[in-house]
Parts: sequence; structure tokens; C-alpha cells
Amino acid sequence: MKASSSLWRRLHLVYPLIPFGIEATLRVILNQGLCWHSFNAYTLALIIMFTSFFVMRSLYTSGGDAENDEQKSERHNQAKTFEGIIMASLALFIALILLETMMTNNIKIKEQFKSSLIALKVITYVLYPFFAYCTVRAQQSFKLNTSTL
Repeated sequence: MKASSSLWRRLHLVYPLIPFGIEATLRVILNQGLCWHSFNAYTLALIIMFTSFFVMRSLYTSGGDAENDEQKSERHNQAKTFEGIIMASLALFIALILLETMMTNNIKIKEQFKSSLIALKVITYVLYPFFAYCTVRAQQSFKLNTSTL
């Protein structure tokens, strides 16, 4: 693995997780223990959304003149995958916020939608490995580097 691809992966996969890790660490310290609520799906959904935007931008701006139509089509398809990830993570973020807000003051709604909220959180946590796989695949396929940021 070249240094530029290593830096690119750190910028797109590791560094964006720092706020998520800091938030989880603070919750563990304040709650004096590790539990399901130590990790915030809202933060992870936003991280996935914003980072997908930057990866998509890298895909759109890094194409060279030497590419043939098949390579351009593959790059465009990869960018569309990240557009889908952006839309999915935005929808998850909005749904999580709406459910959490509705459940805050209404006990009847809280019992009805508790399982839906947990399911959305699990979907968000499962989306990150898919996002990471797509990011690494895009970087390897198109030799994306930090100069395309």
C-alpha cells in the first residue's frame, strides 16, 4: 500500500470516527460503564453522510483524460453508490431524530416505537462497514489520493 493511499484511507475512514469515539468515551466515563447508549447512531449517520460526500467528490474530480468510456462509467457508478449512501444515512439521521423527539415526552409513543428506534440504530451501525468496504474498493479501483480532495 502506497503512502498516498494510506493517507487517503486515514482521512476518509479513521479520522472521521474521532468525534464518534470521543463522544462514546465521554459517555462511558459519565455513565461509569459501557452500554448500548454509549454509542450514538446520530453521530455515526452524520459521519457516514459527510464522508460519503467527500469520497463521491473525489470520484467525480479525479477522472483523467486517459480513461476510456468503461472506466468513466465505472467511476460514475461508484459515485452513484456513494450518493445512495448519502441519501440512506440522511434518511436514517432524520428518522432517528424524529423518533427520539417523539419518544421524549410521550410515554405511549415511547413503548410503541422503542423497537423501531433500536432497529434504526442497528441499521446505522451496520451501514458503516458497508460504507468502509465501498470506500476502500473505490480507493483501490481508481487510485484515489489526497490531491483529489
